[in-house]
Amino acid sequence: MCFIRLLHIDCIFFGFLPGFPYLNGLPRQLHTPRKSIPDRTVDAGSVAIGGSQTGIYPQESPGGWHIIGRSPVRLFDLLKEPPVFASPGDRWKFESIDPDTMDKMLITPPFPRKR
Repeated sequence: MCFIRLLHIDCIFFGFLPGFPYLNGLPRQLHTPRKSIPDRTVDAGSVAIGGSQTGIYPQESPGGWHIIGRSPVRLFDLLKEPPVFASPGDRWKFESIDPDTMDKMLITPPFPRKR
């Protein structure tokens, strides 16, 4: 799967689901209207575009955004303190990884630490 490398994406808030980040800064040419009919099931870790924003589904759920990729990062974990590793205002960067690395990371998803 080919993944577009996006830089300088800012987390503006969390909502919809616990740990679901709304990310701002998507290039205008990638803005995509939300789906008129939502999907009944979107996999956890799905990276999606809804309008001018990007989001990552922290758990399986219904969803009306267009899926463009997948992240192995665990976004929400009630056993961690805090349960979400990021905060509004944080800058995010997406990087492409090869399928073998993705498969390994999906077995034990990382929960990033703030720098």
